Amino acid sequence: MLDFDNIQAEDDVERLMLLRKRLRLRQYELAKRIGVTPEHLARIESYQATLTKQLKERIKLVVEQEQQGLEDDISV
Repeated sequence: MLDFDNIQAEDDVERLMLLRKRLRLRQYELAKRIGVTPEHLARIESYQATLTKQLKERIKLVVEQEQQGLEDDISV
């Protein structure tokens, strides 16, 4: 089970990038799901913008949705 806070990384930005890759989401896909532009997400991932607490919460929701989708696929 993926959990944003439990992914071992140097910081939250690196954690975000690892999580996005594990979920096999492109920047634009994750950006759309968390309600930011792909450009803003790219700036976050390149340390040019701040990963806010609010965005981290949105990311956690996406992770939960992805995992629920996987569980639903397995139970079919």
